[in-house]
Formats: sequence, structure tokens, C-alpha cells
Amino acid sequence: MQARYIGIDSADGAGKDFQADLLVKAFATATIPCVIVNEPKATEDGSTLYRMATEGEQHRWNGFAEACLWSAARSKANLDVIQPALANNVWVITHRTPLTTIAYQGYGRGTDIALMRQMQQAAAPCWPDMFMLLDQDPAIGMARKEAQKGSANLDRFEREGLQLQQRVRDGLLAEVKLQPAPFVVIDASQSKSAVHHAILTELNTRFGLGLLPVL
Repeated sequence: MQARYIGIDSADGAGKDFQADLLVKAFATATIPCVIVNEPKATEDGSTLYRMATEGEQHRWNGFAEACLWSAARSKANLDVIQPALANNVWVITHRTPLTTIAYQGYGRGTDIALMRQMQQAAAPCWPDMFMLLDQDPAIGMARKEAQKGSANLDRFEREGLQLQQRVRDGLLAEVKLQPAPFVVIDASQSKSAVHHAILTELNTRFGLGLLPVL
């Protein structure tokens, strides 16, 4: 079976990290080789760029500068982790995709959207074979973030609150529909178990994997 690249994306607080971890466990249970990639932090350099982008004062960077940081981290992850895994027939599960930067820095920050698309195509020549968008009311996601981290520990993006997250959500919903790869939008306001089952159902139906739930 040919390995595939599955991208899980969302606005903040929709549980994509948790769901990606569950999905990797389901692959492991099925003894299908798989690697999980936290796209910005998949490499040491990417982790440095992630800290630069998310820490500090709210107006530390404008949208274009943020896009440059994310694009550099994405390029490193794509070349050093994602493409080698696929070449070795290892499935790739990422939480965050190139659509994230288009949505956050394009729709969210008001930076030229066409330019954001071009930057992501240049940064990451290998894009997901399937996009899974976890969608919910941004108010739910921000409430989850504050409960998990506390208001004092939110990063630059999270501190901007609901208006940014709503624009990001709108951007993700718009951009995923423009992709040539198949996509699915899953209601992330359901229980964690229900979201997990929905993800497995979509992958099993499309790729014939026979994955079993682990939650």
C-alpha cells in the first residue's frame, strides 16, 4: 500500500494535536508505518522559528514577517521529515498544513492572500494527499485554550482572541475547498471519541486501511 500524507488543520483549540496523536496510535495498532509531524516544530530550526513567531509582544511581527518565519519552518519540515518518510513508504500525519499560513497571515492578518499561496507552494512542494479540517465555533476553541493554559500563558496569536480566530476559520473553510486533494470537514465540537471515529471512518473509506478506534 502506498503511504499517504494526511494533514489535520483547524483554528486554535479544536483538538488537532490530540486527534493526531490518537490517529498515530491507530496506525501503530494496525502495524502500518506512520510518523507524526508537528509542522512548525518538526526540526530543531523549526522549533526556534516557532518560538520567534509565537513569543513576545502582540505586534512584534506583521503578517508578512510571520509568513516568512512559518514558511522557513515548513520548508525545513517538508524537506527533512515529510518527503523522506513518504519516500520510505511511511504514512505522514501532520497537525498544521500550508493552509494554516494562508488562513492566519492572509485572511487573519490581511496580508495578500495570493502572495501567501505562492509562498506556501514555494516553501512546501509536497502537500497533503488529504486534508482533514476540524471545525467548530472559535469561542469553544478559545475557551479550551484558556482552560488548558491560563490567560497569562496564551501565545501572541491566542491573545488576540475571537476576531482573529473567526477570520482564520473562515479562511480555512474557503481555502480547503480550493485544493485538488480531497478534504473533509469534521465537527470538532463533538466528543473527542466521536471526532476520532469520524476521522477513522473517512480514512478507512477512502484508503481501505481498516483502522480501529483507540478511544
